Amino acid sequence: MAEPRLPLGRVVVLSAMPTGSGKPAMPRSAEGPPGLPVAHPSGIPNPEHWPFGPFSPPRLPTTLLVEVMAMFTLRTLGGIALLMAGSSWLWITPSFATRGVNTSSIWWNITMMLALLTVLGFLIATWGLFARWSWWEYAALASAALGLVALVPFWFAAIGGGETAGTTAWNVFVHVLMVAGVAVLLLVPPLERWVNQQVMG
Repeated sequence: MAEPRLPLGRVVVLSAMPTGSGKPAMPRSAEGPPGLPVAHPSGIPNPEHWPFGPFSPPRLPTTLLVEVMAMFTLRTLGGIALLMAGSSWLWITPSFATRGVNTSSIWWNITMMLALLTVLGFLIATWGLFARWSWWEYAALASAALGLVALVPFWFAAIGGGETAGTTAWNVFVHVLMVAGVAVLLLVPPLERWVNQQVMG
């Protein structure tokens, strides 16, 4: 049987292995210790010479840190914020009314329907954001507009049911503030371009 020939310009020495070890000999450089892959002239081990196929160099701690930080991108944080903003419309449903408040009026039923549709709309917008669909902005704006409309029957339902004016006004103020934030980020051209770059980038 013909002996295998090595490519010219490469010097490979097989390290001696104990008899019966069952482990293959590891190629090494002529000047290196046994088991060290043949080195490239630059000093980096050449993956092509590894006996069990190409391998990845050891991962430095800084590389791991960069990968972890990349998980917390502005797109991820924005999606979480959008989801939390949408879920806050559950606060205006009868389930979150103060104990003792009458929640049997038609205004509460209308508020419940509009609030649930708003939450569903924000869920769809969040899914579109993470999936990088271009229509997620329209879904978010439509949901914010619907949520703003839902605050009108909520005011009549809460005040008519015996809720304090301060609690009702605070609830309305918080949701109006969130609607304004969504509108500013997605309707002001410079901010909208920045948001689109973070989401689609």
